[in-house]
Amino acid sequence: MESAETNPLIAQFLIPLVYCAGALLYGLHFVRDDRLSGRAASLSLGLGALLHLAVLSPAGSGALQCPVTHEAGFLSLFALCVVVVYLILERQFRQRSMGMIMAPFAAFLYVISVLLDSAAGAGTQQAVLFRSAWFGVHILASLIAYAAFAFSAVSALMLILLERALSGARMGLIFSRFPDLDTLDRMTFRAITIGFPALTVGLVSGAVWALTDARQLGWATDPKTLAATLAWLVYAGFLLSRPWLGWQGVRSARTALFGFLLVLLTQAAVGPLLSGFHSFR
Repeated sequence: MESAETNPLIAQFLIPLVYCAGALLYGLHFVRDDRLSGRAASLSLGLGALLHLAVLSPAGSGALQCPVTHEAGFLSLFALCVVVVYLILERQFRQRSMGMIMAPFAAFLYVISVLLDSAAGAGTQQAVLFRSAWFGVHILASLIAYAAFAFSAVSALMLILLERALSGARMGLIFSRFPDLDTLDRMTFRAITIGFPALTVGLVSGAVWALTDARQLGWATDPKTLAATLAWLVYAGFLLSRPWLGWQGVRSARTALFGFLLVLLTQAAVGPLLSGFHSFR
């Protein structure tokens, strides 16, 4: 009983507070560029992720099924994936400048999920279906992919803006805080090398789940499946164009941005506007 009373307090108040504090600290670090605020920002975001993971875990939620049976659960898990993917790439490249965008983005997603949670009543009717391991793999892999693609889009946009600023000799405080062009290019590529295999796993596991557990023979023509497959083809082209065509820099960045636009189309437009297998309605 104590756990049931404590978890809502953590989920609705403490986690948003820690995430928002991390977002503010990343903004402070971007302006001041000092080690103390940078470490505090990373620690705050990491603490938020640990609390978030504890709440979503079977021990914390009291459920064995994947916590994505409605929009609130989807946004909550997506926020966690954004934070984890960002922290991994931050540590790999030792660059916190991306946190000024990624941390507020994750905090925004989580706050929206909390606001939607009280109105979410779906998911209980199909609880047995959602306990499928294939469903859990499909959701988790897909959201990891989308989080990585979000990171790649931010780094790609920063690369394009920085290249224009350098060519026009219009460097200011903002652009001086950006990583150099080569680092941004490598960050974009690395994020997509995380997202592409994750999206592949998401598509394959989703197909297996649809055909075996959900018994949805029309999964292949579902609008969201088609949009995700199109995004997969764009990112496959991105990865192949680098060794085959020598695409780097701005050209690769534009391809990464186009791929993420398809991801946004998949989640923000196709799902809510068109009925189909992936609709929450």
